[in-house]
Amino acid sequence: LPFFLIDRPLFLYHYFIAFLLLLLLLPRIAPRIITALARTSKDRSFAYAFVIAVVILTFISAILCYPTTYGFLW
Repeated sequence: LPFFLIDRPLFLYHYFIAFLLLLLLLPRIAPRIITALARTSKDRSFAYAFVIAVVILTFISAILCYPTTYGFLW
């Protein structure tokens, strides 16, 4: 079956399970990331701002990639 003839990327379904597991682990991982960033930058507010910026950018990219991911037309 030539996969280049398929209109939408079907390989993305492999990553949805890993993404859901990441969301379940996020409350466990986020404090470690904030602590590590606060140690390196000596500023805890920078660590919180960085984590919030990453979360916001992740949501924006998910919204922008939604039509392509689920096969809707633009």
